[in-house]
Amino acid sequence: MTSKHDKYVIECWLRLYNCLNGTTFRVHDCPDRDSSKKNVDAVCRDDAGRSLAIEHTLIQPFDGEKKDTARFMEALAPLENHPDLVLPGYLVMANQTVGAIPTGVDWTQIPEEVLKGLKSILPTLPDGVKKVKIAVSKWSAELQISKCK
Repeated sequence: MTSKHDKYVIECWLRLYNCLNGTTFRVHDCPDRDSSKKNVDAVCRDDAGRSLAIEHTLIQPFDGEKKDTARFMEALAPLENHPDLVLPGYLVMANQTVGAIPTGVDWTQIPEEVLKGLKSILPTLPDGVKKVKIAVSKWSAELQISKCK
């Protein structure tokens, strides 16, 4: 069954495909809703009525990617569009390196601690990409912050 994350990946891939090929494909149907059948993830159509089927599979770029992604989602995803981190007129993105959050950390505290650190750091950062260290008593993590107008 196609998950919310899978749909997002398909949409991103389709936007890139359209951009690179000058096409107008949009998702028309998601036959894989019924997990009892082996269907493609998405059927797409363009303005001329042509069809394109998409079937994607998880390819891990490194061993443990799924576990690391789950940690990223717990640590930073809750902060997406947080009002205390929005800087009017700027696009700000934060990434963490693979394995940045160590095993044995109380995951419920990570977003709150990262929020405290970024709240004071973000307004002072110049445009561009910078590495920022967030440190608390039990863990620290280096984040890559991209800030641009």
